[in-house]
Amino acid sequence: MSASPSILVGDPAPWFVQKGSDAHGDYHFDKAAGRYSVLFFFHSGAQADVASSLSRLAAQDGRIDSIHTLFFGITNDPRDVGRLDALSSNAGIRFFWDTDRKVSSLYGFGPDTRPFWLLVDPLLRVRAVFPHTPQVVDEILAILAAIPAMMMRETSGPVPALVLSDVFEPEFCDRLMRYYTEKGSRPSGIFMENAPGRSVPVLDSQFKRRRDCPIEDAHLIDQVQLRITRRIVPEIRKVFQFNATRLERLIIACYAAHERGRFGPHRDDTLTAAAHRRFAVSINLNDAFAGGQVTFPEFSPRGLAPPAGGALVFSCGLMHRVDPVTQGQRFACLTFLYDEAAARIRQANWQAARARHGAAGSSG
Repeated sequence: MSASPSILVGDPAPWFVQKGSDAHGDYHFDKAAGRYSVLFFFHSGAQADVASSLSRLAAQDGRIDSIHTLFFGITNDPRDVGRLDALSSNAGIRFFWDTDRKVSSLYGFGPDTRPFWLLVDPLLRVRAVFPHTPQVVDEILAILAAIPAMMMRETSGPVPALVLSDVFEPEFCDRLMRYYTEKGSRPSGIFMENAPGRSVPVLDSQFKRRRDCPIEDAHLIDQVQLRITRRIVPEIRKVFQFNATRLERLIIACYAAHERGRFGPHRDDTLTAAAHRRFAVSINLNDAFAGGQVTFPEFSPRGLAPPAGGALVFSCGLMHRVDPVTQGQRFACLTFLYDEAAARIRQANWQAARARHGAAGSSG
């Protein structure tokens, strides 16, 4: 067997989607961001040394808690499905049934490679590579015990996002909130991609609790676009060297304390139908609420909250969440910005989805 994997310290850990012990089906590895992860690549859980290490890891006293730390075991043996399921009762422990070697090939774990362990940081970068030895579990558990304090030191730096004040005037904020009240709202769902390019809305109140009102008044749309073009687009160009020329749909969203309004960790560009999105824009319309900050767990535990009329602008590739609103209601105007090149991507993806699923299936 070859002595070591091809992945090295400092490398980005490749993202993947693979079936495993997760109750929700296929797991998207990018969701592990914001926490430290231990990955263990092995050929079979039937190997005595592998089984011993996994048993010791499963018996750890809360150092893998799913809040600060996660464990992922990647096996190539289809018989491990029944063999290892019992070890994944801890919410922080998952196994991937990598019988097609899709994940293994990304990480350089070949049929002749010796088992190895990786420590991956909240930005999903490789921090350490460990050969598989009888002592490795003790070494890793000692590191995991120090991670909560380590994360407070490491993930308190700057977030690559813009906070801009005075994008909307107070009177315009009031006008948008009146529009929300007069027009009415509906529960906001999340989109699941059940086939490439085909997204379906699903209500999941455990993950997202928000009500949305689409802006359909042409004059109001023009007024929102004018302010974004004058006050946000030039700042994006200056800071990120990106010329935004297009807006997606405009909505007024409300996170309410009586519903514990929130939105779990997610990225805004992972679905095929959203691959064209470049920057997310969230403009607060009021400040009479508590909670509801936007947090970027890859970078910092501190949330960001623009003042009323102020905007938060960030790359759609960043993982973020909206923390629960604990008092009042948070109103925000939401949209996504992109450019002409991304518009061509959007059109191509739409045409490909239409060709795959048929005109009738992709409309309505």
